[in-house]
Amino acid sequence: MGLKNIFGKKLENFLLYGSYAHGGYDSESDIDVFALVNMDKTE
Repeated sequence: MGLKNIFGKKLENFLLYGSYAHGGYDSESDIDVFALVNMDKTE
């Protein structure tokens, strides 16, 4: 399931960082993602 499927139009932007972003990943690396989501305080 992708970020767009989860957050829909509330997904403002996302950023890939860490080893996958700079190409230094290996078989044990995780994927680091920052998601900027526009939500009300009550959500």
